[in-house]
Amino acid sequence: SFKLSAENTVKLEGPLEQSESLLPYFSWSSIKGASSYLLRLASDESISTIIYTGTANDVFIQYSDSSPPLKNGFKYYWDVVARDANDKLMGDPSEVGSFSTPKGFIEIQFKFE
Repeated sequence: SFKLSAENTVKLEGPLEQSESLLPYFSWSSIKGASSYLLRLASDESISTIIYTGTANDVFIQYSDSSPPLKNGFKYYWDVVARDANDKLMGDPSEVGSFSTPKGFIEIQFKFE
């Protein structure tokens, strides 16, 4: 398969494996010369069923409650690609990262006096 440039391929930092929240904080390594990054969040590993796309000028995106809600106890997949000042892709998308959301069980403690 054709690769654009390995040096311009973003490395994902997190969340990987587990997210503590339904509003994950996504972060990745910076690419020299990138003016923005495109994050894609999907329900499948091939990133074809995209739930959310976000553009960031920095190396992170805080998923907000105005974004499509994520489900408890569900596995999501994501990648990031760097873009230059003309919005052209600078390299290949990152490796696909995945994480699971919290199960969503609420612990209730009863206090008897």
